Amino acid sequence: MFGCGFKTVVFSVVLTVSVSYCSIAIPIAWKVLRTNQSGSWNSHWIRLLKTIQPAFSKDHIVLVLADRGIYSPSLFRTIASMGFHPYLRINSGGMFKPEGKKIWIPLSNLIKSPGEQWSGRVTLFKSTKSRLECTLLGCWQHDGEKPWLIATDLMPGESDPLWYGFRAWIEQMFKNLKREGWQWHRTRIESADRAERHLLAIALAFILVISITPNVEHLPDIEFHIETTKKKHSSIFSPHSISAFRAGRILLLMCLIAGKSLPKPRFITIPWDLFTMARYGCSE
Repeated sequence: MFGCGFKTVVFSVVLTVSVSYCSIAIPIAWKVLRTNQSGSWNSHWIRLLKTIQPAFSKDHIVLVLADRGIYSPSLFRTIASMGFHPYLRINSGGMFKPEGKKIWIPLSNLIKSPGEQWSGRVTLFKSTKSRLECTLLGCWQHDGEKPWLIATDLMPGESDPLWYGFRAWIEQMFKNLKREGWQWHRTRIESADRAERHLLAIALAFILVISITPNVEHLPDIEFHIETTKKKHSSIFSPHSISAFRAGRILLLMCLIAGKSLPKPRFITIPWDLFTMARYGCSE
């Protein structure tokens, strides 16, 4: 699950909580804020998370991933108290103290070069007001500009800093929500309440196009013509060649053009170990 905010033409920011699926994020809760609306976002995030909390049973292991601008110690503790697992990226400007040690170390000294990883139980931040007991994860991917520093309540042996890479899926959702999909960045709606209802319709459309994607391979009587800038070719569509969102939209349009009924929506469940191996190309 991801927490993130983005700007539109009319509104200052839209706070969204989304779930990950097939390299994309599906929005499930949101709050639209006006440009002149002041105050902390924490209360809004907590309200959104409490809204969706009943949808998850105690058997679900839920990771809540969020970028650096969202982190706060109080939000971390609230997420953990709800039975979810915070996976919050933090800035490198503070200090930390490894468990059992007395010396405070700058966070900027934890990961110094690409390829490095670190995990351990720590006390985060020196000031009493910001102090937090947690697990600190750090890694710097070879193709990354900066290292990731992540605070979580999971133990070091139960977590992997590379899992934070799933947060990038929400960026694809933003593209589909705006320029590469529903064009919501062009909205001229000025009422925050109306904008939130409009987002509900868009979220349902997300679910529709993504949920019919697994059915593509089971429709051999529909041929998809994929155009490129260099050449044209025809082939039976493979859902792995383009995003799940685009695949669903193509299938939806082709069914309408061909006069065929829409396939029954369904979602694929992928075991976590296979999911992470496919994502990172690694094994245990």
